[in-house]
Amino acid sequence: MISANPWSPQYSDIYRVAEATEKVLVFAQHMDSLPIGRGLGAVLPEAVKAAGAVGVMSVGFAVTQIFPHAVAAVFTTDETLTDFAVTGLRCIFMLYPLVGFQMVTSAFFQSIGQSKQAILMSLTRQVIFLIPLLAILPHYWGIYGIWLSIPIADFCSITLAIVLLTKQLRELKKPLKDINMDKN
Repeated sequence: MISANPWSPQYSDIYRVAEATEKVLVFAQHMDSLPIGRGLGAVLPEAVKAAGAVGVMSVGFAVTQIFPHAVAAVFTTDETLTDFAVTGLRCIFMLYPLVGFQMVTSAFFQSIGQSKQAILMSLTRQVIFLIPLLAILPHYWGIYGIWLSIPIADFCSITLAIVLLTKQLRELKKPLKDINMDKN
């Protein structure tokens, strides 16, 4: 199966893409579904790295934190607007390096057949947390409320991902006879 995004192949294609490319970084964005059982260890971070995925999606963070004026200048020549946008860019991308963890957690739950957790993780960042924050914070802090709502939503979704993943990993460590396979 070929990934829709040629720059981030699915797990089963990482090795082939990495092997065929020499100067292109290979990013792993999602994983194929895994059968339920103890074979889940086959998709460890080390296995993904060993297959050839070498990139971490922190480029957006680095660019917006190191060169925010250059990024803003791409969209406008107005110096006042550019200076104003720098604050927004730095704020919006504040937790960007950690957002990938939340996305991978969602993919993990999908890959082990935990659809409720996968859907919850998919919706938390940009729907469940962000929309209410966008409705509330600007009333108190204006444009800064809009900018702050994004990293706050990111923080909340990352925190939830940590809680759910920790709970799931504890469940996976239990002996097979103690696991309720019907739980979702």
